[in-house]
Amino acid sequence: MVGLGIGYVNLLLLFPLVFSSQELGLRSALLAIAAIYFQFSSLGVNKILLKFYPYFKSKKGEKNAFLSFSLLIALAGFLLLTLLFFVFKTWVVAKYGSELSLFVEYVDLVVVIAFLSLFTSVLETYLFSLHKTVLSQFLKTAFTKLLWMVEILMFHFGVIDINTFWILFACTYGVNLVVLLGYIFYLKEFNLTFKLPYRGRALRMMTRYGFFSVLSGAAQSWVSNIDRVMLISVGLSSLGVYSIGFALGALVIVPQNAMSRIIYPILSAEIKAKNWGEIEKLYKKSSLNLFLLGGIIFNCVWLNTDNMYAVLPEEYAAGKYVLLAIALCKLYDMLTGINGLILVLSKFYQFDSYASIGLIGLAIGSNFLLIPIYGINGAACATVITVLVYNTVKMVYVYHKFNIHPFTFNTIKALVVISLPMLVFGYLPALGGFMENEVMASIADAILRSGLICTLIIALIWIFKISDDINVTIASTFKKIGF
Repeated sequence: MVGLGIGYVNLLLLFPLVFSSQELGLRSALLAIAAIYFQFSSLGVNKILLKFYPYFKSKKGEKNAFLSFSLLIALAGFLLLTLLFFVFKTWVVAKYGSELSLFVEYVDLVVVIAFLSLFTSVLETYLFSLHKTVLSQFLKTAFTKLLWMVEILMFHFGVIDINTFWILFACTYGVNLVVLLGYIFYLKEFNLTFKLPYRGRALRMMTRYGFFSVLSGAAQSWVSNIDRVMLISVGLSSLGVYSIGFALGALVIVPQNAMSRIIYPILSAEIKAKNWGEIEKLYKKSSLNLFLLGGIIFNCVWLNTDNMYAVLPEEYAAGKYVLLAIALCKLYDMLTGINGLILVLSKFYQFDSYASIGLIGLAIGSNFLLIPIYGINGAACATVITVLVYNTVKMVYVYHKFNIHPFTFNTIKALVVISLPMLVFGYLPALGGFMENEVMASIADAILRSGLICTLIIALIWIFKISDDINVTIASTFKKIGF
């Protein structure tokens, strides 16, 4: 949560206030392209490490060879993608060089970010397989963002110039790579050898699994970032405005990211035991709880939109409906529950890869059609269409194969409860009028409005007994404070 907070301070406050919207758009463009670049470069080695490392960890020679060849596969994938990247760069410079001069000036940093991200990710996965996750999680979730904050402040106070800032921004991932490498050496777990650790049937199994993993992972990355990549042609300023709206809307999904880490091992064990009664209960409970938690955040974000944009430069307010579209599609993602995890952990994991391929076509097509007409709002609508179709298809497939779905009568009650604050507080006058400063008035209004929204929704959940899990948490909280 600390890392999440630092990240949002960087993106929603420091970057917009210190840099122009064009420079914020450059940040988004570099990270979006690097994310796609990195996922395709990996060739599925991270998933292969996670799934097959347990079979080799008891044999020291094969264990070392497994890491060595994982690094070599990643390097081969990176070199192949780098070749394609420079072909792509030549086309971009020829077509948009004069219009996107800032982007063209710094686009080579994509290679640096992708390289450092790729090998940092391989080492993170290796440490995860060794059950050594604390350091890598700290570096990934907090330390990188803290370094970015320091770099932004250094530029703001004139310690570094803009060119040095972008170089440091890209190389920040290198700090994580060096630290993780040193930690693995410290654990005496880094011994390179080039003996092939697997042959025959094992090699075929890993190749097949890696193929489907790279399809699924790269497709997810492509879909998550294609809107920003395609918005580059509209202009970096528009992309900067879109990035703020997207980030605010994506706040809704925060509970799902945390809950997935808890649910994953439980669901994996239940699927292995073929305990479909318990899986259905978990499916329904997670859907309901995520929908309620996401609904609280959705109301707090959407009903405070004007307050949040009042703190930022005026041009960013154009992303208001981007925020709404992204928040709604993230809420639907939470409503449909853990269908993606069920598929990935079941014997039907290949379906997720095939669906992801279709998803790429849908994402590209919808962005291609809507961005020229509606600009940043068109990109947001394309994201909504893609997420709705993808999650609906997965939900229907899970129902078809396992005869389970995430909905109960409480889902309808949850929908009513989530909708109610928009009727009650949507037309409520400003609550921060007692503050003379406009920015402070917006902050005061946001705090008061959010408090009322949370109180109303939590009270209704408690009264109508919508979620047993949330009610237990509420009762436990009351007991601790002596209420």
